[in-house]
Amino acid sequence: MAAGAELLPDGRARYARRAFDPLAAGGAITPMDWRTATITPKGIDLVRLHVARFGSDPANEIMVSRLGQIASGQLEASEYDLRFYTHELRELERYRALGIPDTVNADRDVWNNAHTATLADYGLSDRDSGGDYTLYHPITWE
Repeated sequence: MAAGAELLPDGRARYARRAFDPLAAGGAITPMDWRTATITPKGIDLVRLHVARFGSDPANEIMVSRLGQIASGQLEASEYDLRFYTHELRELERYRALGIPDTVNADRDVWNNAHTATLADYGLSDRDSGGDYTLYHPITWE
């Protein structure tokens, strides 16, 4: 079991630090490692498909653009890029396991359960100890 998969007494994932329903998260929490990812055009298309369901979001658009630059060799992948890429792909898998069509933006509880379980898969939280987002490169906030 991934370190993040451990549940605290209040129902939050240990590292994700968010309350969620692990039985409504699109599958069991599975230990995964974002460090081993290879960013591919097919994977980028899936990430783009998944984040489109949430509507226009400048941070997501910047991160997807960065993925394209990485795949074309214009940019070296950072930890943020690899975490974003693997997180969004795994979250898409969870949505599909829940039967949510790729173009549907489900309610906040569905997102929270899938998002938090995906963070737990990778032993991550939304923010690091310094308060920075773990999935978004700092350039997205400039």
